Amino acid sequence: MNFYKCHSAKFKNSTAFFMGEQFTEVGPDAFLDTNFQYIILSPRVSVIRDHAFVGVSNCSIFLPPSVEEVETRAFDDMGIGNTFYCETDSFVHKTFIEWDIPFSLDIDICLREAKEIQAAEEQNRQAEKTFEAKKKEIERMQAAAESEAIKIRIQAKEEADGIIKNARSEAIKLLNDAKEEAEDIKFKAKKEADEIKRMAEEKAKQLVEKATQTSVQPEPKRPAVTPPQDQPIFVDEERRRRTATPPRAPRQSTPVFVDEEHRVGSPTAPKPRTAPTRSTTGWQQGASRGMTSRTPIPSRQKTPSGVMRNLDAYDEELQKMNKNKRG
Repeated sequence: MNFYKCHSAKFKNSTAFFMGEQFTEVGPDAFLDTNFQYIILSPRVSVIRDHAFVGVSNCSIFLPPSVEEVETRAFDDMGIGNTFYCETDSFVHKTFIEWDIPFSLDIDICLREAKEIQAAEEQNRQAEKTFEAKKKEIERMQAAAESEAIKIRIQAKEEADGIIKNARSEAIKLLNDAKEEAEDIKFKAKKEADEIKRMAEEKAKQLVEKATQTSVQPEPKRPAVTPPQDQPIFVDEERRRRTATPPRAPRQSTPVFVDEEHRVGSPTAPKPRTAPTRSTTGWQQGASRGMTSRTPIPSRQKTPSGVMRNLDAYDEELQKMNKNKRG
């Protein structure tokens, strides 16, 4: 099996390269674009083709004793600083001597160093694999945590929405119950008010009917008042006119007379008589009115109401006049 360029791509990041035993041929351009420091060919390689080591530089290359053929241009276009290792008296050993190519027979050093580097690289690769595995595990755990967080957040939102929905439903229910209770109270209050109004109307109607049935009959007309037989006899017509019943008028603190002639202070008003020095008595008051001892004092109880009011006003006027005289 030929090992050529297409097989070298996966080894670009390696430092030491150990070729697999399944390969029997090498080249061309087998190690192009690689950074190998150690190349250990397969112990079954028998042929090295032209341009097999193109682009290889600063590398230690081990050619096993199984190599039986090396093409003439196999070492063309190589870089600098390469060292070839081979076993003594092998075909490659003779070829190097014949073609005057520098080589070394100390293959143990080359193989030991290559194995150490390979072990270190393998360890690094394992560490990288472990790191990648841990990284993937961390990413997986982060993804799971994010998924769980999203799930918890969604669940919490659903629970919150459910709580809000239940609270809203409960509030609406309470509001509806309150409205129904208010309507019931309003209906009962209206019903009671209507009942009270109806009872009041019935009571008022009953009272009206009762009052109508027991209403007082109008009083019969009283007979005309006839003057008593002991009506006072006045001296002259003027005094009769004074005591005559005047037309009804509102009562005032100042006596109201029928005409201006008899008003106190009027020039035409009669002057009162001078009262005696003795204490005024009933007969003296009567004399001041122009009455004699034989003139009877009219009985106020038997005098009509109009005459009574006129006499009261006259008495008050006389008292004022007497008071002024004494003053």
